[in-house]
Amino acid sequence: MSFTKVFFASILGALLSVAPATAQSTSETPTTHPCQFDTKMSHFDFWLGQWDVYGDLKKTTPLFGKNVIEKNQNGCLMTEHWTGARGSTGTSMNYYDGTKKKWVQHWVSATGTVINIEGGLENNSMVLTGEIFYINTDENPIRDFRGTWTPVKEGVVRQFFEESIDNGKTWTPWFEGFYFRTAK
Repeated sequence: MSFTKVFFASILGALLSVAPATAQSTSETPTTHPCQFDTKMSHFDFWLGQWDVYGDLKKTTPLFGKNVIEKNQNGCLMTEHWTGARGSTGTSMNYYDGTKKKWVQHWVSATGTVINIEGGLENNSMVLTGEIFYINTDENPIRDFRGTWTPVKEGVVRQFFEESIDNGKTWTPWFEGFYFRTAK
């Protein structure tokens, strides 16, 4: 056998002997994929999917937009991709932060609006509070902000946002949308 054949045969043998070990090490276990096995990581799973968003439960309002919520990084991160009916867009990262023992959302829109909120499950709703920043306003550009996601019935989630300019003494509705699942 020539040197080249021996060389390639030894490489092929080495690759074949490693393949089963590699396959075993990528199987999903609590050690290799901890976020897929930790129940805290599934508290927000009711929001996963592809959605059409309307202003009421009967869909009598025009379509507000479409939203896609999916898990990434082996279930450790949820990403949101919003496309409004009039062309607005925004993206959020959502994850459970073990150092804070809270769920966290960081949202950025194409208009420069930034939302940073955190919290957790309260009475079957995900309730996150924090701040919103408006890049395009000088009057109260940073405001208190609260978001609540509530499963209403199978395949429907209510999202309700509020803001406050008086340190949370009074809250003004900012957005209310009813998410209707189009695909999981």
